[in-house]
Amino acid sequence: MNNSFEKLYLGYKTKYIYRHGQAKFNTIEFKVQNSSKIAQLNSLSIQQRTEPSQGDFGVAIQSMAYFIFSGGDTCAMAEFIATKHWDETVNYRYEFCDEEALARKGQSILNKWHKNIK
Repeated sequence: MNNSFEKLYLGYKTKYIYRHGQAKFNTIEFKVQNSSKIAQLNSLSIQQRTEPSQGDFGVAIQSMAYFIFSGGDTCAMAEFIATKHWDETVNYRYEFCDEEALARKGQSILNKWHKNIK
């Protein structure tokens, strides 16, 4: 795989901040990291001893009031943040997903929202 998840995340984050500003990124990051829906998804991952699918992250984000009417740029960034948060808090400890699978999740976000990091 050409791109690691971290490379995809940082590439999209840089592009997002350039287009929408640091303040909006910070808001999204705060809302995702403090979301009860994301916390529930992370807990379920631990209970079931498996990684959430990218669709699971998408459903969790789309069910949050802030993101219901948000555009694709913002929803994609939120899904990246949720995936990174899961990786840092759950996957880091339990190792449910390797780097290649994580990179596929990142590419899936870009494909779903028709985004790129160029």
